[in-house]
Amino acid sequence: MPSAEIMIQKTFRNIGDLITRLYQDKRLIAEMFQHRRSIDFTREDALALTDESRLAVLINFGVLREEGNLLEIEESYLQFFEEVLLANEEITGSAIADQLDLLKENIKFYLMERENPIRQIKYIRKVKRSLRSIAQLSARNLIDLKRNVNDTFKNEPNYQIKREKLEKYLKNIEEINRLINSTQELLDAENATFEHFAPDEQLTAMIISVRIELNEVSHAIIEQQSVIRDYLHRIDRQDRMIKKIRRLKMLKDQFLWKSATDLYPLLEKKSDLFLDPLPPTALRPSLSFLRQTDDGSAILSDARKSIAKTIHTGIKGPSPLTEEDLNASPLIEQYVDPEILAEEFFLSDTDLFSFVVGYEFEFPQTLGQRLEHYTVIAQRYVDKLMFTDEWRDYETLSYPIILSANPAK
Repeated sequence: MPSAEIMIQKTFRNIGDLITRLYQDKRLIAEMFQHRRSIDFTREDALALTDESRLAVLINFGVLREEGNLLEIEESYLQFFEEVLLANEEITGSAIADQLDLLKENIKFYLMERENPIRQIKYIRKVKRSLRSIAQLSARNLIDLKRNVNDTFKNEPNYQIKREKLEKYLKNIEEINRLINSTQELLDAENATFEHFAPDEQLTAMIISVRIELNEVSHAIIEQQSVIRDYLHRIDRQDRMIKKIRRLKMLKDQFLWKSATDLYPLLEKKSDLFLDPLPPTALRPSLSFLRQTDDGSAILSDARKSIAKTIHTGIKGPSPLTEEDLNASPLIEQYVDPEILAEEFFLSDTDLFSFVVGYEFEFPQTLGQRLEHYTVIAQRYVDKLMFTDEWRDYETLSYPIILSANPAK
């Protein structure tokens, strides 16, 4: 059974011992801090920067944490380094809230010591310290927020994760702004909070300075809110654009696979029935073999005789064609030539979508058919068209404005 001493984590004797230890392994600490967001810093990586005994000391004294073969900086040290170096990636108003609660508490304790001016000095110092901390934390959170918002928008490849992070930063801004407003109300000149304080020029100057700094931070936070909302709009616009491009690509593949590929000529040369399921027993002969060879004709003749034997003689055949069937009007195929339609568009002075939707076709065309003509022209005549960044709405559709590259004069 392990002793109680083994379960208790060792601590440094004093601040000098801690600083000395961190300085000795500064290369390792710096490298691990640089890669703090990755999960692949192994023990072998650490031993390349220090030796086994010094690494064991850092682990035993709680500077590093070892999980399996992986190493991380302990959370308390990591938070200290990030705050000092202004490299926080997690934005939160909890520290400001703690300092605000501490400020209110020390103000209350100061007022409770009215009959003891000497003990009041201790609380007035704590009040000043809390005021300085609130101003510094607010400004630091703003700096971290700007950096993280820009890094997220520029470097995060996943659109869903990018959007969720930006929305989280908006909520953080609201929380920080609420705490700043609470502090400003506490420091407001009309507030009776400091009326019962003994005259203190340093405290008065500090209150004025903190109010000015918090006011600047508040304005900067409002600007940052606008930046985040603009980023979110750009993400949504980019996402819609990608979806529309994918749909255009799909429509292009549907319309151009015959003309843009050699699949049809290849299929005409082939007689393989690779699209049909294979029979469990015999192989099927190809159609060209049955139609063009004597052996194929003999097989068809034998098959016809076998089928004739199974037909019941009592079954009546189909009724003969009537005079009305023989005199039926011919079926006229409704075909729209995209080349002729495109040439007429190039002679017009409107955008492609409005032209196709308003065009008077020889045969009635549905909106879906007109969209097909619009897509075919947009794909076939890319070099003759000018794609703008403007979008318009038509009923439930959103479409880009496409103009002729050489409009008719």
